[in-house]
Amino acid sequence: RLVFGASAPYFALVGVTLVGGSHGLVTRDDELEALCGTVREAITRAGWLHNPEFWKTHKEVSQQQVEEQQQEIYEEQELNEDNDHTFSLADFDWGPVIDKGCNAVVYAARWKTDESINLLSQIHQEEKDDDEPPSYSSAIREVVQGLPLPQGSVNGYETATFLHLQDQTETTRTEVVTEEHEEAQTSTGKCESQGAVARTPTTPSGPCEDAQQEKDVQIEAGEIQHNEFPLAIKMMFNYEAESNAPAILKAMYKEILPAQSVQLDPAQQVWQERLCGPRVCLPPHPNIVDMPCVFVDRVPLLEDGLNLYPHALPARLNPQGYGRNMSLFCVMKRYDISLREYLQKYHPSQHTSLLLLTQLLEGLLHLRSNNIVHRDLKSDNILLSLAEGWQYPLLVVSDFGCSLVGENSSLSVPFPSREADPRQGNAALMAPEVKTAMPGLLSSVFFGQSDLWAVGTLIYEIYGLDNPFSPAAAALQKRRPKQLDSATYKESQLPRLPRTAPPWIRHLTADILRRNPRMRPSVNIAATLCQLMLWAPSKWLNRHSLTLPTHTEVTQWLLCLATKVLCEVRLPHAHTSQQQERKRNVGLEGNADHQGSQLEYQLVSTFLGRVHYVDIIQAIKWNRAF
Repeated sequence: RLVFGASAPYFALVGVTLVGGSHGLVTRDDELEALCGTVREAITRAGWLHNPEFWKTHKEVSQQQVEEQQQEIYEEQELNEDNDHTFSLADFDWGPVIDKGCNAVVYAARWKTDESINLLSQIHQEEKDDDEPPSYSSAIREVVQGLPLPQGSVNGYETATFLHLQDQTETTRTEVVTEEHEEAQTSTGKCESQGAVARTPTTPSGPCEDAQQEKDVQIEAGEIQHNEFPLAIKMMFNYEAESNAPAILKAMYKEILPAQSVQLDPAQQVWQERLCGPRVCLPPHPNIVDMPCVFVDRVPLLEDGLNLYPHALPARLNPQGYGRNMSLFCVMKRYDISLREYLQKYHPSQHTSLLLLTQLLEGLLHLRSNNIVHRDLKSDNILLSLAEGWQYPLLVVSDFGCSLVGENSSLSVPFPSREADPRQGNAALMAPEVKTAMPGLLSSVFFGQSDLWAVGTLIYEIYGLDNPFSPAAAALQKRRPKQLDSATYKESQLPRLPRTAPPWIRHLTADILRRNPRMRPSVNIAATLCQLMLWAPSKWLNRHSLTLPTHTEVTQWLLCLATKVLCEVRLPHAHTSQQQERKRNVGLEGNADHQGSQLEYQLVSTFLGRVHYVDIIQAIKWNRAF
């Protein structure tokens, strides 16, 4: 009736509203929310927020060329789907061991080339093994070779070369890598012996000059090895699940949450859907480990397998082994170092510590928005990429073996008895409401704030102190302050952060570590506050200010950030002189003049991709509440 019938009262109301100078039913807050929605849509359509290949391959190209590159990627993906090729162990060349845990071992790897495929086929023809690898057509080989291979970094994509001049540097470095690669091929034993286990090569003892030369040689060897093996494959230890893909995926479904693709045959796919239902897939995020695919295959006898994990091998490989014949293999991008190793080796500045905390909270917020709880957040399960220098590390959350997928946002799990205990993960960093939960007929365990509490304990490590709930062994030997128990600690017993930490960080940490989960800030507020500390005007976070930023100020700030990201990210030489001047003045160490640009653009894009006006105001109000 308003449109075709009695519309006069409606237009009369509109006229009165216009004459009165009011916005009517739409307030300024609603207008800003609409603006935030436009910004989110623009950032999402830009195509680089969750596309690492943009940072690797993008140079000074036109929009038409960018669309052509994206179309080629889509065609390759469609070709891969049409061929119904299931990746397996035969598609990878295996390198040395990276790390080993109690449930899995991680090996360096790379996509197999034509030469290695031919060599592998010759070896299998000589050995006449029972399980012969499948034959690959030329089209499938082209698809495998067409998959993105990291060339100059271990996290899977190049730094932002489109922002700075480094053509000569990259050319020189490529020549050096090529020469070293040829030498490594002539002496494979020597190459495998350098940096085989540890992520970071150690410095041998000796005079200072000799030690520095040896360190440089080892660093170069480590970089070459990372370039040769840009992937990391995690092989799970399977002791219980039957040796078939549906049973293994059902038993280890938590490990495949961040996987972009699960490689199954059509028959296996049908059984997987019948037994487990539709798979829960975590959308990609810059601060979540990049896992291109997972697959199930027979357990092979790899390098140092009999020495590192003999009991996890099947009986056909080790008579004393207890493992099954098949297991799960997770293909991931290879990262440089864990957060624990990084904090032991380097002393990050205040800005670097804030970058680490912001990325950790952004990854946690992404999990929370998808109703997923990690439940095992610790510095060993957080990986870093140092492609832009150690002062600008890229942080990702990994190891989802103890995670929880909730059916709704409440994230409460029934706890009827000790036999059905839902508590998993590291007991030392378990939130108090989880650790003190008691079973009962109507009892349940609330996990909605448990990951945030664990992040609060990690803030101490990020800012140079021992974790009060899980100190290092060296701290215990030196009789430092007593280790706290999350089940019995008092908030007054929490140690103080160093003076180098900003006051709002100290308040945020104390607020996150409150025993009552209802008194803690939300993950959204904590992540937004860190983003505001990085990019917002300083007067917004002035605790002595009595007024909130106006709608005009927020609008201008959001438009400025969005314009900077959408426009300057495609300008290859826009701020080269500024970055060079900044590096000369500050004296930062890194691998190029464009240090930090890629990480900062990604961090701003992550914030703009989820921004809401209400979140900004709530974060500012929380900061002024102390």
